Amino acid sequence: MKKKILPLTVIILLFLTVILLWSRVWQAGRHDPEAPLRQTPFFFAQGTDAVRYHALFTFPGENLPEEVEVRIEKAAEGKNGIFYEIRIDCDGDFAGRYLDGYDRFRLGCFYVTEDKIRLIREQNTADAIRNEESLNDTGCVVCQETEKKDQMEGKKGWHESITVNGDICEYRSYNDLTETGYYEGFLWEKGKGMLEYRSGFGAEMDGIELQIK
Repeated sequence: MKKKILPLTVIILLFLTVILLWSRVWQAGRHDPEAPLRQTPFFFAQGTDAVRYHALFTFPGENLPEEVEVRIEKAAEGKNGIFYEIRIDCDGDFAGRYLDGYDRFRLGCFYVTEDKIRLIREQNTADAIRNEESLNDTGCVVCQETEKKDQMEGKKGWHESITVNGDICEYRSYNDLTETGYYEGFLWEKGKGMLEYRSGFGAEMDGIELQIK
């Protein structure tokens, strides 16, 4: 019994169909370098370079500002996210502003992707950009679409949690190993960016509190 052989035209059509389908799948999963990177709506809208905040500083001394401008500076675009520097624009050399040589008015380098905001304070922005592929092991996520429970609940140590309520996302962290342990928090809202920021030590020592105007 002779085997049926498909006509050459049918074989060619089948081959071209497979190639076309594969090409579409590949293009769907490929990032277009010309297309703008998407970022989570919890962050400031792209193009925002400054926002005014009410400020409360519990530093020693006088003439502490009651209102400040926070600068949002786009540092670079990576493969999967955008790097920003956020800092309080203030020249005052206040006691409590610096912690172990680190300027607390520099809130940090923020790596913003489609679904997360990651704070990278341990290294400078240039290092973070060069090591984008390893950022999952660096810094901490301070905003995301899903909640994160405190893994240290009921224990002493460094606590971190994220709560999400509709368009509001709140990150809280604190160290309760000592009565004067450090704390830090961010409050984000979709379409607005950072609503509030706070950091300081137990008993509200050397505190920084910002609230969007």
